[in-house]
Parts: sequence; C-alpha cells; structure tokens
Amino acid sequence: MGASCIFCALKHIFQQFQYSKDEALPPTLLRSALAEAFHEQSRFQLGLMDDAAECFENILMRIHVHIGNTMREDVCTAPHCIPHQKFGMSLVEQCVCSCGATSEPLPFIEMVHYVSASALRIEDEVMRARYGTSD
Repeated sequence: MGASCIFCALKHIFQQFQYSKDEALPPTLLRSALAEAFHEQSRFQLGLMDDAAECFENILMRIHVHIGNTMREDVCTAPHCIPHQKFGMSLVEQCVCSCGATSEPLPFIEMVHYVSASALRIEDEVMRARYGTSD
C-alpha cells in the first residue's frame, strides 16, 4: 500500500498524538496518502481545497476496508468495525406517494448523512411557527 495507505497514515498520526509533546501535529503524511489514493479521481490533492465531509467519509470507508473484512460498507454490522460502530447510522428509506402508496422499505447504514441546508432552514421555520419560538 505504501504512500497511499490512509490507514497507515492515521496510525502514525495517532502515535504522534500519544507520544508527541508538540501542540500541533503536521497532517502531511495523511494529506499525501489521501492525494496518492485519490490521484486518479483528482480528489484531495496537495495544495488544493476539497470537501471536508467527503474527506471524512472517505477516511471512514478506508478504515472500514482495512478492518471490516469483506462486509459491504452499506450493511456492515461487524462489532470490530470501528467506523460503523461509532459513526454508522442505520437508516430506512421509503417513498410515500400523495395517494398513500408506499415503496418497500430499504434499510442501509450510512457514515455521513448529507442534508440540504435549505430544507433544514424551512423545517426550522415550520417548527418555530408550530411551537411559537423565536430563537
């Protein structure tokens, strides 16, 4: 795996956290591993900005690959898989039509759940109106 081993870079950073007396630790090894691992997709390249949530999600998935054995990431329930045990959310997706018909429930596990900021703002306004709060 070498230079593209995100898991190895994380192990190195955690060892530094444990033994280093420095106040700030350089992320260079992890940044380099991310850049190498995602070179073909042109993601997480050194010196360039990228999405932090997507980076976090990819780091969790790489850890899963190393310790989750062969379980698929969307259904992993292995007790030793730290990303799924600590960050995994069990979700059920189901479509409901205005006529009342529903689709079959689709259960899955997700590490990071993306929510529209506009949808959150609208729901906030609805809840404030319903419960009479202004803050």
